[in-house]
Amino acid sequence: MNVIEKGGDFEFVKLDSASDVDSFKIPEGKEASVLGSGFGYFKGMGIVNYTSSFKSWLRQFPRPLFVVATKGRELIGWVYIEEWSSHSRTGDPVYVLRAIEVIPKYRRNKVASRLLVLGIKMTVGYLLTKPLNSGAEAFFRMNGFKKPEEISSTAVDLSSHHGYMVLSPYEKQDVIDRYEGHFV
Repeated sequence: MNVIEKGGDFEFVKLDSASDVDSFKIPEGKEASVLGSGFGYFKGMGIVNYTSSFKSWLRQFPRPLFVVATKGRELIGWVYIEEWSSHSRTGDPVYVLRAIEVIPKYRRNKVASRLLVLGIKMTVGYLLTKPLNSGAEAFFRMNGFKKPEEISSTAVDLSSHHGYMVLSPYEKQDVIDRYEGHFV
């Protein structure tokens, strides 16, 4: 577990093993999600219990990239990125951002944007994602992601992966530059 950035009251930490999850309080459950003070968006979409899911992901090999935002010992946001099963036509690696979530009461603090920037910095090559709603699609568009049909030619074959968006390696630096001032 390594603190990789700080910004305001928040630390951004890369978790390396399942045991790292125990270092943080993870607000979840019905009461927390109703009050906007806990995680709940992905409940019923593969996550039954956030703590257990995080630990399970960090036991996988190859290890995914799992970065969390914390305030004190409370985990307030996270991003989960894993390597795509194949490389691009140009030989560049391809990663897929599977999920990103921030506790509702912290959403106006650019926590998700900072988590995304760290994910972009820590991956090489193309970054893909599949937004689950229009708000998520707007967030990714604002951060340089495009649908394959909006790109004259893409080196990543998404013909059998409908709904995905792509951030090319050439556009990553623009996103990084836009948010650099948000870290201490």
